[in-house]
Amino acid sequence: MNEIKLLIAIVGRGKGDEMIAFLRDKNIFLNAVLLGKGTDTSRQLDFMGLGDSKKDIVISAMDESIIAEIMQELAAKFRLEEPGRGVAFAIKINSLSGRRLLKYITSSIEEER
Repeated sequence: MNEIKLLIAIVGRGKGDEMIAFLRDKNIFLNAVLLGKGTDTSRQLDFMGLGDSKKDIVISAMDESIIAEIMQELAAKFRLEEPGRGVAFAIKINSLSGRRLLKYITSSIEEER
């Protein structure tokens, strides 16, 4: 079995659900969207209409063999290369507490194949 990676993306509010739909279309079903708030509260950004600091944080577990391809597709579809569009990164999951959690995650990933 390959390693499990956790994809984390921070995007503007409302884009998280779109990203989850995209991931589901790719047969990645272990996903969550958390609500976040950015730290920039500049008055000038507010004046220019750029001051919305509400963010969606997308968390998704997937097999490491597909993470590079998925991240490239996310970057292209959601234009993450452009400033202010968001950021995505992946981290390796080194350990999990409990056999039930490991079984749940790995069975979800095995169903993707």
